Formats: sequence, C-alpha cells, structure tokens
Amino acid sequence: LIHTHYSAPLSAIINEMLKFSRNNYAESLIRIIGEENSISKKDSQEKGVEKLREFIKKIPSITLDGFDGSGLSLQTRTTSNSIISLFDYINQQPYKEIIWSSLPQAKIDGTLKSRFENIKSDSQIYAKTGTHQETNSLSGKIVQNDGDKILFSIHITNHGLNAREATVTIIPIIDQIILLLDKQF
Repeated sequence: LIHTHYSAPLSAIINEMLKFSRNNYAESLIRIIGEENSISKKDSQEKGVEKLREFIKKIPSITLDGFDGSGLSLQTRTTSNSIISLFDYINQQPYKEIIWSSLPQAKIDGTLKSRFENIKSDSQIYAKTGTHQETNSLSGKIVQNDGDKILFSIHITNHGLNAREATVTIIPIIDQIILLLDKQF
C-alpha cells in the first residue's frame, strides 16, 4: 500500500459546493456519477448528465436541458417553475435539511454573506446564486418568523451588462424582489 485517501462525506462536499458556488465540485460530482456507467473517463461527463436527466424525469413538472454538472454551459437550460418543483421534491425527501442548510444564508455565509446586509428583515433567506455572462439569478426560500416558507426562483437574462455593472444594477433588483415577496406574503 502506497497511499490511501478518504474523501469528505458527501454532505460536506455538497455544503462547500452550494455555499461557495464551487462549480468544479459540481463538475467533479457529475463525472464521478458518470464514471460508474462509462467505458472510459472521456465520456464520464456525458454519462453523468444522462444519469441526471434520468433522475429529473422522475420529478413531475421539471424540464432540464443539461449539458454539464455546474450549469455553466450556455446549452444548459431550465425554468423557474422547474426549480420550484425541484424544491418541492427536496422538501419531501429525508435529506432535505442537508440541502437547505448547505445553501448560503443571507447576511451569514457563503455567496450571500454580503447580500441583504442593510435590509431590515427578520426573515431568513437561504438561496443559491447564479451568474453567467449576461444572466443573474437567485433561487431558494424565505423562512418567515411565523415559520411560513416562501420558495422563489428569479432569473434575469440577457440584460447586456458586464459582471461589475450587474452587481450594482441587477443584483439589487433581485434582492428587492425577494424583500417584496417577504412583505407581500
């Protein structure tokens, strides 16, 4: 024996992947899933995406055109309704707390640590950010003081702004939409 390596538990990998938007983790996971059904490592990504598509087909109301593990491909497409349906599915699973606790929490950690800082809201916001070229998104849930939960998925696409411009223009709009949802419902 020359070397033994033990991986972190999958829950810890998912936590790191979602909280800090580690796209390379997502790509690695999809390839590992694909390797089990692959003849060679060259087609592991394609096989992993096939397995993802098979899984998604089992969940009603979800449409996904996936081409990678991270969602960074311009060919990867889904809808806000599909993401809400996925959240509904997750809420029925025994591992739901692992997923929800892995999402960044506004004002607390991950990619949302600096978001919603100056906003007075007693609600907790758990969400996954998405940024790619001229697209910004935020999907997750608002947990209100009374325990009510609001699921949301907001995508603003083709806005024509670079990343810096989107940070000062688009992201505040998304944050205001979340706050309006919290107040309205």
